[in-house]
Amino acid sequence: MTKVIDLSDSVAMHTVKFGRPVKGSDLIDAVSATCEHEFEFVKQHSYNDGHRYVVGRKSVNQAENLVVTPTKTDPYIYPDESYDSAVVVSHGLGGSRYEKHSPEEKIGQVLKFADGLQQQFPAGQQQEQAERSRDPYAPAAGAVASQPAASSPAAWRGVGSKTEPRGY
Repeated sequence: MTKVIDLSDSVAMHTVKFGRPVKGSDLIDAVSATCEHEFEFVKQHSYNDGHRYVVGRKSVNQAENLVVTPTKTDPYIYPDESYDSAVVVSHGLGGSRYEKHSPEEKIGQVLKFADGLQQQFPAGQQQEQAERSRDPYAPAAGAVASQPAASSPAAWRGVGSKTEPRGY
């Protein structure tokens, strides 16, 4: 029998929007990269009509324990599915249960981790703009890069116009 993960009693939840669809496997890698140390990353694998994972961070400091989920109710990330956002949730994955931590400390840890996770996924539009701004030869905004399609090249240069040629 599998253990049920209840997120409803969590002190802190914060939604991170990616700005573009992200594969579940990439989200799992991003959670791992957001953890400061490799040993803090936790990944629990199960199978229920498909591979699914619960991922997060565990620490000796109970206030730092958290789970990253695709929704506020479902803790499982499926590696082949795409997600537009994730929820960082304070949750007791390990560590001492005897230490008392204030809700403010848990909220601070969730917000700090959510910010780090957000940095793993620059928004699609922001990334495109950053790439464009690096091109030293990119045309200025609103600049016309070519002549209008309605005019002919000869008319554009003044060749073949009905004006009399100047004699020198």
